[in-house]
Amino acid sequence: ANLVTALDDLRRKGHQILLFSRRDAALDRLRSLGVTVRLLGEKEIEPVKVTMTKRVVVQEPVGPVCLLSIKDSIEKFPVPIEDKVKLFARARVRTIGDLINADPSAVAEEIDTDDISAELVSLWQTHLALVCFVAGLGFADAKGLAQAGIFTPEDLSESDAELLARVLADSGCKRSMESVGNWIELASDSLGRWESTGFAKTWRRNANERRRRIHENQSRSPRGTRRSSKRTSSSSRSTRIASRSSSSGISERNKQLIERSDSGRSPRFYLELHDNVEAAPSIGPKRASQLEAIGIGSVSSLIAADPQNVATRLDLRRIDATKVLEWIQQSKLMLMIPGLRAHDAQILVGTGNTEPAEIAKLSPASLLATVDPYCDTKAGQRYLRGGKRPDLEEVTDWVAWAQLRRDLSTV
Repeated sequence: ANLVTALDDLRRKGHQILLFSRRDAALDRLRSLGVTVRLLGEKEIEPVKVTMTKRVVVQEPVGPVCLLSIKDSIEKFPVPIEDKVKLFARARVRTIGDLINADPSAVAEEIDTDDISAELVSLWQTHLALVCFVAGLGFADAKGLAQAGIFTPEDLSESDAELLARVLADSGCKRSMESVGNWIELASDSLGRWESTGFAKTWRRNANERRRRIHENQSRSPRGTRRSSKRTSSSSRSTRIASRSSSSGISERNKQLIERSDSGRSPRFYLELHDNVEAAPSIGPKRASQLEAIGIGSVSSLIAADPQNVATRLDLRRIDATKVLEWIQQSKLMLMIPGLRAHDAQILVGTGNTEPAEIAKLSPASLLATVDPYCDTKAGQRYLRGGKRPDLEEVTDWVAWAQLRRDLSTV
């Protein structure tokens, strides 16, 4: 009886049903419902009346979508570069996905223009990864997130909405906590796609190097403020984002991203002997692989190497003994002078200031007198990466930090 009732409901909705049965009870039930029943062998069969029903399609509301797709042409990347497609083609970058997944150093080297550095490419990759995988994000949002230390959808998914909204506001990217909370949820939803495309694996493999490069580029941003050794108020300190899943409120992973000013301590050293050679100034992933192939895998092995021997073994057109010596001198400055960043060391070596003890004796004004014109040269512009050139306050820090130098034998 239940089956007959179900079939009758289908008939009333316009479906045509032909049922064969030898059960008299079933046939009687069908007759009671007004269904025409014919016995096999009868010639006259009444036509079945079909009631057409109108199909109604209910469209679900469309939620936020991603600004760009990894399959989009690189032409859609909104950067003010002349002959953009042709320029990126030099580095075999034709789609947005190609750029996200590329080696920043290789892209910068193959494009070979003074205003596009590996650091800038790393920052582009972060912005694109966020807008391609997190629905609803614009480039202004992605730039604010990168400034706050959020570089991937995974970073965003692990963030605390209240803290992130506060950090964004401090950096000039004011967003409501509700909006930030939505970003975090959408980032969580995107993790499967982020992982499946292979970009997550590429990012993790070079995460430390990319983060360093992004920080280097941001510290030279024309809109940003230069780091200072002076004390800042707690409200203006740069903090990074706490994990929601940690029992203490901040996970170990995100504790590494928290930066606080502390005038009671000497500036930290940004390079150590045991670091991978890729952490050295002017050495990106591609160059690091080439150096590792000839047995130079750490900063200590780089500074101990003979420049001519290294250049000969690398056998690269643009790399000679002078260039290798610059790498070594830059690395030694970062190893010995606290607070010194890669671009600081590059500019100091470029101006012939290679000995920490001598830098410590200089007057800031005399040092600036050599640094300032150097910044107008092609090499100086490349190291500046379009950012703010050093001023008297910054070179004063260099001299003060050089007076706090350490000996390499104690490292």
